[in-house]
Amino acid sequence: MVSLTVDGQVIDAPAGAPLVEVLKNNGFYVSSLCYIDGLKPYAGCRSCLVDIEGPPGLQLSCTAVVQDGMKVVTSSEEVLDARKAVVSIILANHSDRCLTCHRREHCHPGDICLRDDVVTHRCLTCSKNYRCELQATCEMVGMSGYEPWVGEERSFYQAAQPPADRANPFMEFDPQMCIICTRCQRACDEKRHTSAITLSGRGWDTQIAFGAGGAIHESNCDFSGTCIDVCPTAALMEHPNKWVAKPDVWTTTTCDSCAVGCSINLGAKDGKGVIVRPNTSGNAFSGDQICVRGRYHYDSLKPRERLGKHLVRRGAIQVPLSLDAAISSAAQQLKAAATKGKVGVLVGATATNEEAFLATRIAQEAFKGSADSALGPVMRATRSALEARFGTWRMATDMTRLPKAKVIVVIADDLEESHNVASVRVKDACVREKASLIVIGALRSELVDFARVWIRPDGGEEGLAAAHLADALGGAAPANETIAAAVEILQDAPKDQTLVLCAPNPVSPAIAGSMAAGAANLAIALFGDDASNNLAILPPAVNVHGLLDVGVAVDGTANPLEGLAGLLVVRDDVTMRLPGAAAALAGIETVVVLDSVLNETAKRANVVIASSRPYTATGTYTQMGFRVQRLSPALEPEGEAVPCFAALTALGSALGLSLPPTADAALGEMVKLNASYQPAHDLIIGEGVRLSIAASPRATPLPVAAMTTADGIRVITGRDLYTAEDAASLRHPEAEKLHRYDRIQVSEEDAARLGIHDGDRIEVASGGVTIAAPAAVTERVPAGHVYISSLLQGGAVVDLFAGDSLPAVRLGVPVLA
Repeated sequence: MVSLTVDGQVIDAPAGAPLVEVLKNNGFYVSSLCYIDGLKPYAGCRSCLVDIEGPPGLQLSCTAVVQDGMKVVTSSEEVLDARKAVVSIILANHSDRCLTCHRREHCHPGDICLRDDVVTHRCLTCSKNYRCELQATCEMVGMSGYEPWVGEERSFYQAAQPPADRANPFMEFDPQMCIICTRCQRACDEKRHTSAITLSGRGWDTQIAFGAGGAIHESNCDFSGTCIDVCPTAALMEHPNKWVAKPDVWTTTTCDSCAVGCSINLGAKDGKGVIVRPNTSGNAFSGDQICVRGRYHYDSLKPRERLGKHLVRRGAIQVPLSLDAAISSAAQQLKAAATKGKVGVLVGATATNEEAFLATRIAQEAFKGSADSALGPVMRATRSALEARFGTWRMATDMTRLPKAKVIVVIADDLEESHNVASVRVKDACVREKASLIVIGALRSELVDFARVWIRPDGGEEGLAAAHLADALGGAAPANETIAAAVEILQDAPKDQTLVLCAPNPVSPAIAGSMAAGAANLAIALFGDDASNNLAILPPAVNVHGLLDVGVAVDGTANPLEGLAGLLVVRDDVTMRLPGAAAALAGIETVVVLDSVLNETAKRANVVIASSRPYTATGTYTQMGFRVQRLSPALEPEGEAVPCFAALTALGSALGLSLPPTADAALGEMVKLNASYQPAHDLIIGEGVRLSIAASPRATPLPVAAMTTADGIRVITGRDLYTAEDAASLRHPEAEKLHRYDRIQVSEEDAARLGIHDGDRIEVASGGVTIAAPAAVTERVPAGHVYISSLLQGGAVVDLFAGDSLPAVRLGVPVLA
């Protein structure tokens, strides 16, 4: 630390730190319209001028670095006048009549102007009014009445402006609002490593462009919205709730879209979500990044499409009923079912730890069984593969090491799609640390472009390929050239800077177990007894680790619906996860569902208790790195819906149980059973804490068996990036709003062989299961395969994975009658 003097005040700061960040962090205002904290300076806007003793003239605080004894003046008359002059140049090509009006102090940006009838575009007509950084900068710099352009021809109001791009459902780009600060381009390139944004043109014709200058959705933009976060104007905006996105209240909570569990700030207005921003301090791994699901899927369904009433079956229909009556009916019917046979309890992986704990208590105390999950078969397959090799399923790897790693092996269907922010952190390592990346996967994912070696097995054989790589590291002959190339990299890899990542398949227990087993063998070959400290398993949903920790899905069969007389389903849709679930539900006499949407499982229920979604919940998630993340109620439940914890408490009471009355009390009860959660219960300040995970007691590689497959086209499935799970459970036509993954993806080779073109309606069929959808011809899929999203048509693909073998299908164009 060194000392410097700013406006006569002595402050301490790290030597070499960017001066602009030090000034802002210590309460000194400096405008910085092009600077992005943490990135190298661009020095484009020139508005961060300060006076530094020594160098001649005024200096840019974004390019200056802190030195011991430095003396800085930020508010002299010379500095203030220079800033005004610089900002006036920026405003020369921007709508500025409100920003520079001499009546600025009297007429607020929300007022209707009664004096200037020439200009129609002003702050009042801008969707970012009151939350615009340029507006705030003009206020702080003092641009009111500063009009050096008076009498000159104005470029902005004299020239026709390019049209806005509003052709996609997620974000809008309005070039007339752009000040060419290039923040978006640099954030896309340096934070996301996507490079979807560039500068086109020269001189006065310079403008921001996506891809080759076309629409946003025609570029390789993944709609993470990082560019929106840094845009100082309304040039880049979220499309949903654009005009109402000035929230009444911001709440920090946790995204429920994948196992990364990103910390987010959710803005609400009148109890409804209107905007999401990443919470940079809530999760050390996700930091300032979220994906398209985290940013936009709070708005995946309209309020009227969510459950706002409790329902009880009367004959062939479900009728609304009060909460008390619905709870009473549910308890009575479940008790009656328990006298006839087994009552199962299934808990979805978006349930909080506390909700899952209550469900487990209900299963144990009311029905003398254990709680399971529709994801249970996949969870148990992964867990068994790890326990067989390590003696534990909990891997002790600290995921915050990932961006600094030097060698990374990724075993996944497509990490960019399933765990997007984890993929971004892999790219961080590749770009900033020049890490060597090895990708094992059948699909051509974005990570392949960053990889030194891509091992491309047939679909479903990723785990076997990882096991072959492990064998080659142990001295066996490499199975092919790519494995030999990977061995060369891994033999010299620094052990303390090498990580193995595995994201098991979310649909097939057999494939998931094979992937986890292969990843474990590879980690053992690389690290020996220290393997569990360098292997990360990324589960298919946000709270899989939490469910296992409270006892959900620890025990169970390949078919959790088998032999049930009654069923309680908590935030789960078995028809999306389990083969033959619809037929199995028809054979269960009593089904009670607690959920926020009327999905296919709920439609078959005797009683549906409207339980609001996780963004209304108080509780915790245990994400992929065993970091316990807090959830706080950011939204209000729809209609008569109640938080899931409250519904479970009421149901438990009706069943004669005494359950913890609050989420905090439930977490306290969990600590008595699992002491590792004590830090989470003790947490007062902060949004999460990482649990202490012990290294594995052993590390023993075991053979990974090859899976059998029939002749035909193989099916690859997995979680896609864009489909909203709650909307998919309703079979909603806009579940995937870009309509990229509501298609069957076909390889270019197979399409040419069969005469299939983009948009042709095709079908895949096997064993009485037929899925029909438009075709998407792509190089992403290898020859002899098709890709079907795990959420397409409400999880229709799950019926193809009913056995332990790899499914093969017939592919063709249906003959229309």
